[in-house]
Amino acid sequence: LKSHLDTRETMVLLVFLALFAVPLFALELFSSQGDCESYDLSEGTECVTSQGYPSDYSGRSSCEVLIGNAPVSLDVRSFDTEWFWDSLKMTDATSAVAYEYSGPCCPSSSLRCDWSTLYCDDLVEGLSANSELTWSSDELVSASGWMICMSEDPDGNYSQVNEDEDDSASAVAAVVVLLLLLGLCCACCCLVALVIAVICVCTNSKSKQKFPAPAPTATPTMATPVVADATAVTAVEVTNVQLEDNPDAELPPTDDNRPGVGEEDNP
Repeated sequence: LKSHLDTRETMVLLVFLALFAVPLFALELFSSQGDCESYDLSEGTECVTSQGYPSDYSGRSSCEVLIGNAPVSLDVRSFDTEWFWDSLKMTDATSAVAYEYSGPCCPSSSLRCDWSTLYCDDLVEGLSANSELTWSSDELVSASGWMICMSEDPDGNYSQVNEDEDDSASAVAAVVVLLLLLGLCCACCCLVALVIAVICVCTNSKSKQKFPAPAPTATPTMATPVVADATAVTAVEVTNVQLEDNPDAELPPTDDNRPGVGEEDNP
């Protein structure tokens, strides 16, 4: 009889677990540990926030959120962190696609999440079962943080959606990297050209200092020939002509026969 009662109690316990305990465990959409806070927003919807939300989170905060045994849809109610240094990483367990979000974002769907192509309306819409969210911040700058609500979505197939989004993000990232490389190449070419120009200018300057330009030479001038007194030449010619015509004619006075010349030598 006792054995029969034990069997009945065991059956009742199993039925109780099947009816109540298993659904209770199934309602746990996620579990968290670290510097995160969670609460039930409504029936079937649970939210997780950064520490102290909507006040600023503390420096060097971190936490991990593990999705339960069913896919969940995500509703990002707010997201405002220090760009680049404080980030929330979402990793889909099925597709192994990881997304990292940082900077000011939701609730406005028009604000850019970070420097890439991610916007608030492009945040992951859901995650597969057993996916993970990882939050970390540095100790310098803080912001209001983030709030994400989750609802169970058994029919959600987010792994394929996340893979497609990852492919698009990868293509855009490749284009951005290519543009950055082209810009870097142009900058390097301009820098090389500038260095070459500076070297040429310095070389020319040193050459001019080492080999100064020759001093200008004076242009030789032709000496003006001294022309004899035309009057004297004419007088000599006239005298010769007169002597030929009249040998008895008197010679014109010269330096030799001029009166008074030679008197000092012959007293």
